[in-house]
Amino acid sequence: MSIDIDELLKILPQLIRENDTVKGAILTALSGVVATHADVEMVIQAMEKRFEAVDRRFEAVDRQFAMNAQEHVDLQNAIGALHQVVEGHFEELSDGMKQVQESIDSLRDHLVNNV
Repeated sequence: MSIDIDELLKILPQLIRENDTVKGAILTALSGVVATHADVEMVIQAMEKRFEAVDRRFEAVDRQFAMNAQEHVDLQNAIGALHQVVEGHFEELSDGMKQVQESIDSLRDHLVNNV
């Protein structure tokens, strides 16, 4: 028995629509090869779970970046405040050194003029 493939291809869509036995045989034959609607749904659900997990990780990373950014701002502010304190101490030290130098100069002038 020889099957004419061209003739089969012409009548196959109609056979599938009209004959449940043919439709069942084709579905059975394709069941191991073609994904079913349920298979596709399972893949979609698995992908959604993975995307949700990725979203949660990105949200965690975003929160960490925000915390790091705030810590950076806080550190910059602390460094600025420390810089002002140190600068103030250097100004005081400089003023004190000028006074010492003036005292030394005055003492030297006194010694030179009175000796």
